[in-house]
Amino acid sequence: MDRKLEFYDTYGVEEYYLYDPESFQPDGWLRQNNHLSKLWQMDS
Repeated sequence: MDRKLEFYDTYGVEEYYLYDPESFQPDGWLRQNNHLSKLWQMDS
């Protein structure tokens, strides 16, 4: 998944989300200052 995040960051994706169905944990990144930055708090 790290390579996918890097790819999306390189090609200008504005938002990127992952969801782990085993732990019910959502993760997200939002483009800020030309790079995807991790959203540290997400409501599930």
